[in-house]
Amino acid sequence: MEEQLAPWRAKYPAVPVRTVVTHESAAFALEQESRRARLVVVGNRGHSLLAGAFLGSTTVQLLHHATCPVFVARPRPA
Repeated sequence: MEEQLAPWRAKYPAVPVRTVVTHESAAFALEQESRRARLVVVGNRGHSLLAGAFLGSTTVQLLHHATCPVFVARPRPA
């Protein structure tokens, strides 16, 4: 993960990024991290037009319980 983040950290050095490894569910861990974050970014795979219209359980839990804004990143349409 650090290798994948390196180019983005170099491009946007002023944006703080913290890597957390946990045994908790993604939804619970991100919800807890939202307490000290200014923004939580989550992805949505959107495998097809219909599937892309729905959000995953992690995203839904964050939208309901995060204490900071949540940005849902979706892939560009083909």
